[in-house]
Amino acid sequence: MPRSWLKLVALGAVLALASPALANDAKVEGEAKKLQADAMDFDFLALDHAKAKDKLQKALKKCGKDKCSKAVLAGLHRDLGVVQINAGENGDKEFAAAFTNDPNVSIAKDYLDNAAVKKAWEAAKKKKGGGGGGTEPDPGGSEKPPSAEGGLTVTASVAPIGFELPIVVGAPSGLDVASVKVSYKTDSMEKYKAVDAKKQKDKWIVILPCDVTGKATTIKFFVKAFDDSSGEVEHYGTIKKPGQIKLVDSMPDDQEAPTLPGGKDPKECGEGGGGGGKIEDQSCSDDDECGKDLICRENDVGKKVCKPGEKKDKAAAADYPKLWVGADFQFDMVFLGSERDICKLNTWTCSVDADGGRKDITTTDSGGGIRVGPTGGKTDGGMAFATKRFNLSLDYFVAPRISLGARLGYAIGGNPTSAAKFVPLHAEARLQYFITDGSFRPFFLVNGGYGMFDAPVPNVIIQPQDPAGFYNGCKDGSPPETCPEENRVIKGVTAYKLTGPFFVGLGLGAWFHPTPKVAISAAVKVLFPLPVFAPVIAPELGLKFSF
Repeated sequence: MPRSWLKLVALGAVLALASPALANDAKVEGEAKKLQADAMDFDFLALDHAKAKDKLQKALKKCGKDKCSKAVLAGLHRDLGVVQINAGENGDKEFAAAFTNDPNVSIAKDYLDNAAVKKAWEAAKKKKGGGGGGTEPDPGGSEKPPSAEGGLTVTASVAPIGFELPIVVGAPSGLDVASVKVSYKTDSMEKYKAVDAKKQKDKWIVILPCDVTGKATTIKFFVKAFDDSSGEVEHYGTIKKPGQIKLVDSMPDDQEAPTLPGGKDPKECGEGGGGGGKIEDQSCSDDDECGKDLICRENDVGKKVCKPGEKKDKAAAADYPKLWVGADFQFDMVFLGSERDICKLNTWTCSVDADGGRKDITTTDSGGGIRVGPTGGKTDGGMAFATKRFNLSLDYFVAPRISLGARLGYAIGGNPTSAAKFVPLHAEARLQYFITDGSFRPFFLVNGGYGMFDAPVPNVIIQPQDPAGFYNGCKDGSPPETCPEENRVIKGVTAYKLTGPFFVGLGLGAWFHPTPKVAISAAVKVLFPLPVFAPVIAPELGLKFSF
């Protein structure tokens, strides 16, 4: 009898210990692991932190408290913490939860390259008493790194620098593979770069260029194979446990350099195999540091790295045409305000066609004109088409995108009166900044100079000072010959707004180059005449030549 009770007690203890394991759901755990792999191997690599975070949270929700093993829960919390910190959030709670579930949870060395992740991880590990929490092994220092796990095969593990590097991927026979993608990074790259492999017979090949293999380093990579519906069917390595290829100055005696299918040697750098320089996402300070088809520019976080782009030919840039001559045509549109008695103001001048020819409207008895009376005419304001200008142009480029220029020309359409003589001279200095290079070059400009902008207002009506003199109308519309003297007016007077004679302005335009040494220019300027002010819109069209 006592023995029976002992057996029952022992059986109960075994069941109690086994119950957590029996509670795990293999299907749920598999789904959680797939979400975890998608989040870290795809979304996190693509810097889509929001998607990665969402998938990891879904995985944790699926697992609940008892549907996944403690090791899986720890890994999910750890990865969620990594994503949160990289997204600028706080991941301390997730790291703490990782250690709570598994005191021996480890983290990939790549994740600790982020100083904030490393600091938070070390703090969580210390808070838990320092047990476990190490980094996953990094075989990069060994002569022949160990193979990564997965059903795909990659034989290369050591390769010489100075040659293109073929990564040849094999798949198990019978596996339905429609496409293969290889993701790789070097020690100096910020993130993995994904490349589509090309199929050759029964192998899939990616050739890393000399920009990658130009110096000794360790290349980390992982491979994924997909079916026709883009579902993953097999892999080799992961972002946390990647395969590695060590680039060395000379191959070990017991190793052979990787070759293309059929035993063909890869191209040697400098002999048709591409040029040196840093590869995409490596840090840089100048375009010259980056490899072929890459330029140095800021990434999303403000760090300068090599990115795809067309390098400027510095030799060609030094030979860009600097001196340009040409001709411009400009017409002026002056914006007027509402004013009264304009023919009495010194900022206006007026004239009319009389029987003896054109006569000035004056405010004094001198000059032989017609003296304005009590009513000096008015304008309701608006836009007036004003002077037109024909200019010769000169532009000199002090830098590839900055030019200093001058315009000298002749203006027509000014006022014809003797009281305010119009000077047709136009003299202008300008600075232009071109936004882009190429055949179409938009620019901004600032300018200033000398020029009068006379704006005519036709059909102004005034009263003469001496009604018995020249008049051609009556206030009430009756015939002039029957009009009482006190109602006589002069109709058809043209008033000219006098602005300038100096101006400053700004504008925008573009040069279009049908050939490298010919340019058609167009611009719209806003001019501000001084000291007599009225805003002017001045479109221009020109033709330029360089010698």
